[in-house]
Amino acid sequence: MSVILFDIDEFKRINDRHGHLRGDSVLAAVGHRMHQVLRRSDLRCRYGGDEFLIVLPETGEAGAARVAESLRAEIEQMRTASSGERLNATISVGTATVHKGSLQAEQIIDRADRALYDAKAHGRNCVRAAADTSPQPDPDTVTIAPAPLVTH
Repeated sequence: MSVILFDIDEFKRINDRHGHLRGDSVLAAVGHRMHQVLRRSDLRCRYGGDEFLIVLPETGEAGAARVAESLRAEIEQMRTASSGERLNATISVGTATVHKGSLQAEQIIDRADRALYDAKAHGRNCVRAAADTSPQPDPDTVTIAPAPLVTH
């Protein structure tokens, strides 16, 4: 499973310059585009403000990267018009992948969030993957495997 976390670049500037109704129309257009691009099995939701979270079941790192880049490109091409003025938006995207049973929801979202901030640090309008998608073992914890049962 993978998750995608993204937000609209400089969304506050859109609201400040064009008004909150225009900002709302951008949010609606992004939601509509997500509906067009993503699979029916993908869970998509507004995570807060101008952030969106997508859960991609049965999708590994490479698949998540393809979906994220496709979505980023689609939104970059999207144009919204209001009062004769056209406006385009871009998104910064973070992805993270979890393998069965290895992470809790909060951890995978946190990894995607850190990747999102990495995308912003690299100029926005790009996709970044979480650097490490597997949990690190606690160095103070020792795992002891049970000895095999031997019967005669």
